[in-house]
Amino acid sequence: MEGHAIARPEQTTLNNVIRKLTKAEKLRLDLKAAALCYEGGLAFAQLQTDAMKELFFELNPAFKPPSRQYMSGRLLNLTYFRLKARVDKIITDMPFINVITDGSTDITNTRISNISIHSHAGSFYYLSQDIGTLSMTAVNQANWLLDHLRTISEGNPERINSVSTDTCPTMIAMWAILMVMNYTCLISLSSRSLS
Repeated sequence: MEGHAIARPEQTTLNNVIRKLTKAEKLRLDLKAAALCYEGGLAFAQLQTDAMKELFFELNPAFKPPSRQYMSGRLLNLTYFRLKARVDKIITDMPFINVITDGSTDITNTRISNISIHSHAGSFYYLSQDIGTLSMTAVNQANWLLDHLRTISEGNPERINSVSTDTCPTMIAMWAILMVMNYTCLISLSSRSLS
């Protein structure tokens, strides 16, 4: 037996069985995981739960879900631009656009103006804008809205099918201003006040 090495049977380890992901594959899967959270309104920590990790492992054992820190940084920016491009394409392809707008105040009493767009694919929360020191009088609200309608319709106001607002006094006054400007066909008021 001297001089003869005893051959050990080769062991199969998990590392020998699982193919490692390339950087590009890892990023592609990270973006899909991020979109799952952003589009579904899930907490970033949801990706770190045992159930989610088990699901990812079953789908691809080499994939480890991204951390909350990574989700709130680079992945957020990358996913936002991809999702925005998809939404912009849907809006561009729409022959007629239905807009919902209202004003609100955040927890610091900052005035916010909002726009959503209703489409065949559902409603998109399009814009929330801190209007800063601009007083949201009916005239300012009408001008603000018309500026955004030009952008949304890519300069073709005939694509704006409708604009819905709540019935607060500012929105009713804005409607009167738009009526004078011949935009009455665009406006419909909801039956309840949201302000």
